[in-house]
Amino acid sequence: MFRSALKCIAVTGLMILGPIADGLSSAHAAGICAGPRAQPIRPKIVGGWKAKLSDWPGQVQIRLHNPDRKEGVYMCGGTLIAPSWVLSAAHCFQQDRRRPAEPERSYFTPDDHGRLATTMEEFGFDGPPAKFSGRAFLQVAHGSDDLRKTNDLKVEGIKRVIVHPDYLNAAKGDDIALIELQEPAAATVARLSAMGGHDPATPPGAMTMVAGVGDQEFRKPGTRYSTAEGGAFLSGSPVLREVDLPTVSQSDCAQRYSHATIGGGQICAGHEQGRKDSCQGDSGGQLVAFDKNRCPYQIGIVSWGDGCARSKSYGVYTRVSAYLPWIRQHVPGVSTVQDDQVVKSDSAGARLSAAERALEQLAALLGEAKGKATVTFRQLLDSGASIELEPSSAYARLRVGQRFTFNIASEISGRLLLIDVDAAGAVTQIFPNEFVSSSNAGQVTAGETVQIPGTKYGFDWFRAFEPAGKSRLVVLIVPELFAAEHAGVTQEWTTKGLALVKAPTNYLANLIDQIGALFPRGLMPEQRRKDWAFEIIEYEIARPGAHSDPATPANLNGRQWMDAWIEERAQAGTKAVKGALHVHRFKDPVYALTSPIAWKPNTASSVFHDVTVPAGFVTDFASIPRIFWSLLRPDGEYTYPAIIHDYLYWTQTTSREAADEIFKIAMEDFGIDAAKILSIYAAVRAGGRSAWDENARLKGQGEKRVLREFPDDPTMTWATWKSDPDVFAP
Repeated sequence: MFRSALKCIAVTGLMILGPIADGLSSAHAAGICAGPRAQPIRPKIVGGWKAKLSDWPGQVQIRLHNPDRKEGVYMCGGTLIAPSWVLSAAHCFQQDRRRPAEPERSYFTPDDHGRLATTMEEFGFDGPPAKFSGRAFLQVAHGSDDLRKTNDLKVEGIKRVIVHPDYLNAAKGDDIALIELQEPAAATVARLSAMGGHDPATPPGAMTMVAGVGDQEFRKPGTRYSTAEGGAFLSGSPVLREVDLPTVSQSDCAQRYSHATIGGGQICAGHEQGRKDSCQGDSGGQLVAFDKNRCPYQIGIVSWGDGCARSKSYGVYTRVSAYLPWIRQHVPGVSTVQDDQVVKSDSAGARLSAAERALEQLAALLGEAKGKATVTFRQLLDSGASIELEPSSAYARLRVGQRFTFNIASEISGRLLLIDVDAAGAVTQIFPNEFVSSSNAGQVTAGETVQIPGTKYGFDWFRAFEPAGKSRLVVLIVPELFAAEHAGVTQEWTTKGLALVKAPTNYLANLIDQIGALFPRGLMPEQRRKDWAFEIIEYEIARPGAHSDPATPANLNGRQWMDAWIEERAQAGTKAVKGALHVHRFKDPVYALTSPIAWKPNTASSVFHDVTVPAGFVTDFASIPRIFWSLLRPDGEYTYPAIIHDYLYWTQTTSREAADEIFKIAMEDFGIDAAKILSIYAAVRAGGRSAWDENARLKGQGEKRVLREFPDDPTMTWATWKSDPDVFAP
């Protein structure tokens, strides 16, 4: 991808698509699609592989062509969205401006026949490697995924180009244009994302794909290819390439590109370590997501980025759904994905599916390293003793509320990486973590056993909690070279602590990409197997037949016990809290208060004000690392202060520092152990910024969190319920 400046247009193109039939292809109409694809090999796009024409409905290539000399330059991509209309990027056709008052300057001028034209010399294509010259016309080509097969190419003349009226330059946004063809193209058309809710929510993120024949290296001048007819063309690749990219959160992307406009009109995608990306000549092409039938629909237009495939230099794409009203002003009949076919990336099913695909890819990469590490679960008894849990079938079985540790033994030395994937697809990096010093983070020695949690963690055990079902523990022993140079384990990963990974798709995709970079052919060489150990351990969390926690009286249900517990705390002299904790739980792990709760400082001289959380407030406890739910009994000691904290993080009526301090004081009010308070408070201070920023973003987009109506259906998800604006309090 690129930003054109004055006469410097990208020197390569995109891909070409062949005609199948007007409208949607029969395969896509029937829902027979390849779906998201990933390969560990990385020959080209950057870091992509050869694509199949049938997997990319609607994508075309835009070229400059001199018919007298049979010479062409493939310069940008585009998407056929109607028989006579192509969607592309504005910067492919119009020079940058600094201010709206500056006149628009097109790269092309119409000739006497209305054809948009320029000269090869105007863009510097008369020099090497192309050495092209003469008058060239702007065209749209489709029909083949191999540019050398000129007999398969279909070429359409361009009637006009409509650039978005607010476009100045790509970094300022509005990088979108429409091309009207002189004659309708007999080719498949693409479907577009119809609204923001059809785009992948990030977090948690989703795998997307982009295709093209653009450069495989930043500022590489492309390659000249000869044709059988005696002509020649310039492109980055002679064949179509595709690559998979995880979406990146708006806050992370905006932080990386603080000088640019990153907002509702943009989508960002890319790997943390780079290596995969779109590049020059791919501009204007489509970034696609996949529906429930695994069929693609366009969510973005390749716009710009800092180089190609650089570390943390994400690709920036124009968000199609944000400009759909403008598109429909000119092309009213565009096809869009249906709402009931959209995969909600923030749903438990989508998270689980993405996690399972990632684990399959890990197994494909590292399957030869299996059998070198073992995991043993140990249940902690009330007496303080522990017993080894015997596997049920092929996996250990834990009950909700059970305390446990696990031991890991390895045949090789290296660095340990542990990742938990629960039954709902939520991903938690367990080890390394911030409780282990960065100087020896994750170091294990062959023949020795590592206990998790270990000494100096700040806590002694985990507690099994919802969601019930089969979960997976990913165990990796990696060589020092990988840890230091590829994963950044010693610094970046340890700061994640024991927090739930906010963007699990991105996290797992980057891990796979980092490992795959070591094995260019997708296979682990024999000589490297001795340096790796890999296991995926299945275990099950089951709900007990009856509540078995001895701290809960058997003759009281949960709400009665909570009322009694709050009253007991008040009688004991803790006056800081008011109101028993009554909650409604959605099908997904999201909760809403059915009655208000409150906190106030114990002294009149306190610098903090009273906090009242209204009935109807919805919380997912995102402001606090989820793993700490396993540290305390699920009886309100931690839950009550957590909701107060989450409410302050949502309303942001006080500073983040004050919210964290109130949380700490509220935990003290509930008599929580001082060491545990310190551990939780430290984790919140270290990792809470992302939750604070994400809440600000969601509020800015109009999201609400206080309900006036609660669902009667126990299977209702929060994502579905919040889509109805009438359920919220005014």
